[in-house]
Amino acid sequence: MTKTKNSNQNNNGFPKGLTYYFNIGTQLAVTILIAFFLGKLLDDNLDTFPFITVTLSFLGTFTGIYRFIRTIIELDKKKSNNNQFE
Repeated sequence: MTKTKNSNQNNNGFPKGLTYYFNIGTQLAVTILIAFFLGKLLDDNLDTFPFITVTLSFLGTFTGIYRFIRTIIELDKKKSNNNQFE
């Protein structure tokens, strides 16, 4: 007996949109974490704790949120363009 695959699911069985949004959220978290740990590393080596850590944490947060919003807007535009032809 073979299983039929739902067209709204990817190869893992998850809904297509769910994996895309999960990737966007992961990208946001990784951007913030990389900025934080880079700041901590620089602070430890330059003995300037907590100035670089705080600065890079804010920069990473703003960069991550900016990329998150930009990606969501692009996704919305793609959905709008696809719905016009249906």
